[in-house]
Amino acid sequence: MRRLSWLLEGVVIAGALGYFFYRSVIGFMVLLLAVPPLYLWQQREYLENVRMQITLGFKEWLVYLKSELQAGYSPEQAVLRVQIPFCSYIGEKHPLCPGLYKISAGLKLHQPLERLLAEYGADSGISYIAGFARTFAIVKQRGGSMSETLDGSIRLICERIETVQEIESVISAKKLEHKFMCIIPFGILLFVGRTAPGYFDTLYHNLTGIAVMTGALAVYLFSVVLGERMTKVDL
Repeated sequence: MRRLSWLLEGVVIAGALGYFFYRSVIGFMVLLLAVPPLYLWQQREYLENVRMQITLGFKEWLVYLKSELQAGYSPEQAVLRVQIPFCSYIGEKHPLCPGLYKISAGLKLHQPLERLLAEYGADSGISYIAGFARTFAIVKQRGGSMSETLDGSIRLICERIETVQEIESVISAKKLEHKFMCIIPFGILLFVGRTAPGYFDTLYHNLTGIAVMTGALAVYLFSVVLGERMTKVDL
């Protein structure tokens, strides 16, 4: 259903661009070629959003895990103990929960926790999970105070993720502003076209107008992509 909505949204965007920039069915058909790249971009944005949710959820999970470690439980026991209460707190539909259930299931089969975490970190593409797995593997191999060492690692990871959250909060207003700026040109074109019929007629259905509007479309798309990149927060 989500993929169908992405395709329909791409067709609608192509239709809007075809109307405002070319007023031509041929222009619309040509712009349909942009639907697949737009679909891939929407898919990537969705996956990045899921990764962000998993990262933030992982930070909360570490807080739960930390409290169990401080109570004297081993890391394996702590992971199993926090599974049900944490997923109840964050919601069973949260994208982190399936991965945690997989880790818990692996622990019940006596698989190493460090390997389960490393595999989930690799599958999800989230460096914080993979980094925590590496830290845990090193501490387990070298021995020493497992609780104290992991506590420091958990605190460091949480601080880094909180920094990402703060940056996201700071630029959230800029993201909203960017979305409005992407819509405003179409509002202006629609307003002028309605209040002054024929004002833009010279820009359509002739080679000069097509060239001018193609250049304007290229500038518009470049500004949209540039704005997206400037407001993007990397994990």
